[in-house]
Amino acid sequence: DDLLSQAESRLLQLEDSPGNLDLIDHTFRCVHTIKGNAGFLGYATIEQVCMNLEDILDVLRKGERVADQSMITALLRTVDSLHRSVSQVAFGEQDSNGEASPTDDEEDQYKPLGEMLVELGLVSEDVVGEALEEQDRKLGEILVAKGDLSEDALNRTLDRQKQVLAASPGQLESMEHKEVRVDVSKLDRLFDLMGELITAEAMVVQNPDLQDLQLDRFEQAASYLGKITRQMQEITMSVRMIPMEGMFNKMRRVVRDLARRMDRPIEFHDSGRDTEMDRNVIEVLSDPLVHVIRNAVDHGIEASADREAAGKPAEGRIDLSARYEGSEIWISIKDDGNGLDRRKILSQAISQGLTTEEEAANLSDDQVWKFLFQPGFSTAEQVSDVSGRGVGMDVVKRNIEQLRGKVDVVTTLGEGTEVILKIPLTLAIIDGVTIKVGNVLYAIPLGDIREFHQARPEQLSSITSGGEVLKLREEIIPVVRLRRFFSTGDGEDDLGAGIFIVVQSGGDRAALLVDEIIGYHQIVVKSLPEYMGDMQGLSGCSVLGNGDVSLIIDTSSLMKGRAA
Repeated sequence: DDLLSQAESRLLQLEDSPGNLDLIDHTFRCVHTIKGNAGFLGYATIEQVCMNLEDILDVLRKGERVADQSMITALLRTVDSLHRSVSQVAFGEQDSNGEASPTDDEEDQYKPLGEMLVELGLVSEDVVGEALEEQDRKLGEILVAKGDLSEDALNRTLDRQKQVLAASPGQLESMEHKEVRVDVSKLDRLFDLMGELITAEAMVVQNPDLQDLQLDRFEQAASYLGKITRQMQEITMSVRMIPMEGMFNKMRRVVRDLARRMDRPIEFHDSGRDTEMDRNVIEVLSDPLVHVIRNAVDHGIEASADREAAGKPAEGRIDLSARYEGSEIWISIKDDGNGLDRRKILSQAISQGLTTEEEAANLSDDQVWKFLFQPGFSTAEQVSDVSGRGVGMDVVKRNIEQLRGKVDVVTTLGEGTEVILKIPLTLAIIDGVTIKVGNVLYAIPLGDIREFHQARPEQLSSITSGGEVLKLREEIIPVVRLRRFFSTGDGEDDLGAGIFIVVQSGGDRAALLVDEIIGYHQIVVKSLPEYMGDMQGLSGCSVLGNGDVSLIIDTSSLMKGRAA
């Protein structure tokens, strides 16, 4: 199935660069490997479909035909049929002969590919005939050579085939590594135990009973233990993390199919496909991403004529990106469509009883966009098979909240909309700095911290809105008194006496006033208990080596709370 995903991805890229032989060769190798595996296991139908795919790809490799959009569509349809067949095999849905059986509406997918392409008018019968002759020639050479094989050589070939069956796409070329299948529940348990090990290590190394003791050998052993623990942590985390490339490929296909169905030319661009995320989180994110992209194509991107009338290119554009932002992963879906219409959304919200005209006049844009996530809410003038039924964005919000994440909407009327899914690194192990405010411990992810600063009186000043700012190297940075923000009741309130930690989220900065910096620690992030609800400015908690609990600061949420 992974090989088929690789083949699908290369075919989609081939649409933008039809003469790219590297893409054609990679697709051919994927199909060839699947064909060999299917033949070895006795799945004749899958093997035959792969042989048909090889015929056409071979024509493309020789330059006898350039892959146009119609041909790629036919190839993608055949790859889809192979996806279904492989899934049937994986779940044991085979017929009495041990063969995966197509459903009635899939029968056409199992025609010889050459015949199917001739019927579609994509290639001539002569081209297909030449491809089949070439296939027969190669088959004859193999049969002749087979008579010269010794039994030992044959056994070695079969052993090699078994290795191919267990290999991942990246290993098919070198066969230098091997894979084993592991139950996901075991990986989850291993991950939890790794977090407990880090906590246990901290409890030993930072044990108060060892304070003020000169223990040189212990310090040496503790340092070695810390090194091994860090290496184990990195390996354990990497086992659960996978690149988002597969999901990005799926979204590229979704955009392509929707654009063709709605007759709207759309460019798809992505970045950050190497960003890694927990495999379980990626599974949950798949549906929300599809819903957001459907809305971008149906509601966001205008028809070509309307775009040209507005002075835009006839072809729309959708950008999908992923990046690390402090203690979160941000996934952005941005279109250059018409943007959100505040008046239209408010009119629909009022008609559904979600607000009144008096309240609507005082709502901020962010509050207005939140109506989009209400169940059954839709501004579509007519229902289509793509969207407009009032389902979708509420599913997005529900699934993202399940991950304790957030959804932000940024839009400009006439220019486009960006939906940002912000997923926290819950149950992860991150580097952070532990601080103290009054009697409460907090932790700030190391990636959010820009610098520590002891301010001089002339660097501090008040502003007319009632806030305070820190002037640092010609930059004006707003001050956040953590004692007041979290209502701890005690802590440093003198700006000149405390320590400032300058943090950054996105393009915004803030100077946090704290009482004391405890030190750098590895932080095992745990979710806040459900009964605490949505805590402004906090993303989780962690247990320190001495048993104390520190609350992990969410700098992005904290800055928004300060601004509010």
